[in-house]
Amino acid sequence: MILLEQLEYALSISLESGFGREVTLTDPSTSDEVIVSGQVIRTDVKVDPETGVKVIAPGTAVTLRLSSCPAALSEDWLAETTDIQNSIISGKCKTLIRDYTLGTVTFIIED
Repeated sequence: MILLEQLEYALSISLESGFGREVTLTDPSTSDEVIVSGQVIRTDVKVDPETGVKVIAPGTAVTLRLSSCPAALSEDWLAETTDIQNSIISGKCKTLIRDYTLGTVTFIIED
């Protein structure tokens, strides 16, 4: 197995197997839905860049395996998932970052 195949296998376990959470992606232009699995990171505190003070500001980032992600995924798509407490998180995909070296795509869910 070559290194890229090993990486793809490791990503399938870490992002999709027992560690992954279901994420529903919806293309707003067609209403087509795609269900994928990935890591959902939810935090409640951010640092205000102007003051350096911690403020309460919930945020959610999702990381998916690039090979499992729709090629057309863009910042106007809608995403819905749950956090560890099974609270529903939904909104638009923002700040899409495709990492073609690691083979992942990460985005922020913005309400």
